[in-house]
Amino acid sequence: MFNNIRHLRYVIGIATAGSLFKAAEELMVSESALSAAVKACEQEVGYDIFIRRPARPLTLTSAGIEFIRSAAVFLEQADFFHQQSIGLGTALKGDVRLGCFSAMSSMMLPGVIRYCQEHFPQLHVLIAEYDLLELVKRLRNGEVDVAITYDLHYDNELVFERLFDVRPHVGVAANHWLTERDSVSLHEIADEPMVLIDYPVTKQHILRLLLDQAITPNVAYYPKTIETLHAFVANGFGYSLFFLKPHGGLDSASSIHRLTIENAVPSHRVVVAYPRQVRLTSRIRAVVGACQQVYSEGKQALECGR
Repeated sequence: MFNNIRHLRYVIGIATAGSLFKAAEELMVSESALSAAVKACEQEVGYDIFIRRPARPLTLTSAGIEFIRSAAVFLEQADFFHQQSIGLGTALKGDVRLGCFSAMSSMMLPGVIRYCQEHFPQLHVLIAEYDLLELVKRLRNGEVDVAITYDLHYDNELVFERLFDVRPHVGVAANHWLTERDSVSLHEIADEPMVLIDYPVTKQHILRLLLDQAITPNVAYYPKTIETLHAFVANGFGYSLFFLKPHGGLDSASSIHRLTIENAVPSHRVVVAYPRQVRLTSRIRAVVGACQQVYSEGKQALECGR
């Protein structure tokens, strides 16, 4: 492997020009730099490329002729590789690995995928769903390019760009005694059965939120998927706390009555995240921009239950 592709270009330039003087003029470098390039290449290949005769034009040895022919092909391939590599960073085509926190994927991913299909038809967005900790891990080790999640788990190796804020709300079955109301205090339902999603970070966050209100919940079920959570609440097995509200396609979710929480509870930030130390290609930045366009502040107010 040649240590310096520039040396190969210089040697080809000399062979084309027929002399160091002419090659130096055409390449706009010194003759000493060209001579050094020839010596470096000849030392690497182990034979003479040029026949050197005083006051005579440089001529190629038989091995030199083959060398120049092969070097020209190599440089053509190198130039193609260079242009193709630049394209990987600038072209809006190819694969982008988009991760999403599984509790929100059914609500967040369709809009982003639809936007990308309409605006970047040559992009292929590959989706992956994980819990919060696994998603952060895969972002950090490069298995996911960009992700939609909450910023509940801070990591200084990641950049979190805000999409919008959500405030938790209560969900109950359509025949619950609270269906005539629009809001509720958490203390009013503290003794009722609760359905609590079994995502480690989310579960601990909700329990901590209730603890801050001096409430120990009566947890009856720990479903492991957001779909099962919606189904259990819709069927009257207990109330639950939600952050996002589906905007179509899930019958059990649409039948849940949702109430604003009267207590002072914190809002939470939905973000698009990516590794801090990785320079984003244009196609990854395009997906980040799609997330921002689809879920910028105010566009999803009703759907997100704010």
